Parts: sequence; C-alpha cells; structure tokens
Amino acid sequence: MWLSQLLVAAAIAAQAGTDAAAATTVIRHRTFAIPYQLHEAKDEAAQPVEVQLFVSTDRGANWRFYAKGPVSQKHFMFRAGGDGEYWFAIRMIDRSGRVRPASISGPGLKVVVDASGKTQPKTEAQRRTTKKAEQTPKGSVAVAVNPPIGNRHDADADADANAERPRMVNSRLFELEYEIDQIGPSGIGRVELWGTRDGGRTWRSFALDDDNRSPMLVSVPGEGIYGFCVTVSNGAGLGGKPPAPGDRPELLIGVDLTKPVARIVSAKQGVDGETGHLIISWQADDRMLADRPVSLFYSEGVAGPWRPLAEGLENSGRHAWRIDEQTPASFYLRMEVRDVAGNVCTHEMSEPVEIDRSLPKVRIRGVRPLGGH
Repeated sequence: MWLSQLLVAAAIAAQAGTDAAAATTVIRHRTFAIPYQLHEAKDEAAQPVEVQLFVSTDRGANWRFYAKGPVSQKHFMFRAGGDGEYWFAIRMIDRSGRVRPASISGPGLKVVVDASGKTQPKTEAQRRTTKKAEQTPKGSVAVAVNPPIGNRHDADADADANAERPRMVNSRLFELEYEIDQIGPSGIGRVELWGTRDGGRTWRSFALDDDNRSPMLVSVPGEGIYGFCVTVSNGAGLGGKPPAPGDRPELLIGVDLTKPVARIVSAKQGVDGETGHLIISWQADDRMLADRPVSLFYSEGVAGPWRPLAEGLENSGRHAWRIDEQTPASFYLRMEVRDVAGNVCTHEMSEPVEIDRSLPKVRIRGVRPLGGH
C-alpha cells in the first residue's frame, strides 16, 4: 500500500490506509491542504515519481482526477465547490510508468465540508472581486490576508495593508485575499504572487492562482517575515510585470508558530491591605505578546469545566482576585497567554488552591507568676 497517510493540514486528523472504513471528519473551510507521505520502494524502478489526487462526491461511485504533482510536493491544495461530503484517494506513478494502486478500492480520507453558518461572512472586498468592469486591467491588485487555515486567529479587519508592522499569523498556510481593479473583454490571464524575505531587495514567484479568483491559497516554508505583492495580466498577456529589486512589499506577513512561555508561579491569600483576595502571580514571555494577553480560569475539578476568573489582563505578573461567598473552598487554576499571531500557551496548577475561611478563637485560661516577688 503506497499511501501511508492522507490528512488535512492543521484541521483534520491523519487517516491511514485507503479502505472504505476511513473515518469522516467535518471541516468548516472550503479550501484546505492534503499532505501525503509515500513509502520508499526498494526497487529503483518502483520509486514513485508522480502523485495523483482523486476525489469522489458520490461516496466512491465515481472518482474524478483532481490534480497531480511531484513526490517532493508533499501536499495538494483542494478547493471544494460547496458544502458536502468529499472522498479522497491517492495514486502514484513509478519510474517504470506503472500506476499504483491499479484501481481505487476506497478512500484514504473522507471530509465533510460544512461552511454554512459557521464561517465569517464575505468581506466587501471579496464581494467586489466577483464584479467585472468592462475595462482593461491596470495590472495591479489590492491584497489582504485572511485568517490562517485551520488555526485559531482573530484577524484585524481594519488593518492597513500598507502598514510597516507585519500582520501576524500562526500557520504556514493562509489565504491571501486580493481585489482586481478593472477587468476587460479578454478577462484575466494570470494572477501571480511574488514574495520577498529581505524587504524587497530580491523577489521570487511564490504561487499562481489556478482559478484567477480571490482568495489565493499561500503556503510558506517556515517562520519569519514575508513581503508580498500580486501581479495580474489580462487574457491577451498584457500586464503582470514582476516587482523589481528594491520595490517595497504591498503586504507584510509574519509567520509565528511558537507559543508563548508561561506558568503560574503561586496563588496565595493576601494579607494586610490585600486580605480577602487571592494573589495570583505568573511569568509570561514572548517576542510579540498580544495586548492584554493573559486570562485566568478556575475549576473545582482537575479536568474542568473551566470558568473565567479574569480575562484580558495585562502581563503585569500579578492579579488580586476578590474572594467572596461564591468562591469554592478548593479549586484548580488555569492560565492562557496569547501572542499577536494567535498562539496560545496554557498552564494549569497541578495542586488545588485551598481557601482558608477559618476564624481562630482564643480565650485566657489563667495566669502563672514567675519569680518570688
């Protein structure tokens, strides 16, 4: 069996094998990546040189060829036409020209795309990309970044695409939304994404948009700051001039895959002026923490459910929580710390906090004289 894993990046668990019993996973995104891994063959002639992705929308009754690529590509990008159930299978061609497996016996992955009512509504920019003006394209586009695919991230819809500060995401895979100014009778011939890692001194082609429609799916190799611009040519081949060395990026994207480092240091009842409060101390560090990145939760059980204690705290390292009659006598503490890219570090105390509400009483029992006078 040549297919060892078929999975949807960052959102779908791996499904091994190609049998019809493959588990079904629900995803809210209509655009996602399907990485794959192939076993290496001992025979040189049997080494895979090309991988093919097939999709079925009728539960395996019919299979349709979707895309092909080199073994080194490691993944396919898939864009669903709408909500529904999609089955996927992989076939490969070896050096001798043989197709493995000879026929598709079943899916390696089943995905239910359910975007209705769960994804954010289209932005005005997205709606405008569907309208075509009867004029000639100028060869330039406006670009913005959507939240990364399959990752938790709160995008700032009002961010200026030309701002010097990069837009931070916590995924190597994200959607780049663009808007074409004008479209003439010949239509759009080519939409190409150009990227730079050195502020515009050098540029290289990152991707072509296969359907020439926003958004464009972008995959980057790793963490770092990326500058992007998009070029467009019309159906007659006019336009599409790539950026020149020294041109400034239209959009800066910072890819941060590293979670903050954080832990709760202590939780003690306050004394003197802080009597009646629980003093919670913590340490949290990251290169780019979010504004008010700290949230605290408590639970009477070690496994939850967790209730908010205080959310959106500044990283001051300390919070005084007022103890009242509703405060449990014993509970666990949890802290979440978020950076600007949406990475979240979670730390839970292994031992419960014990609230001491006892009021000691004292009475004089007697007196004992000391000495002889």
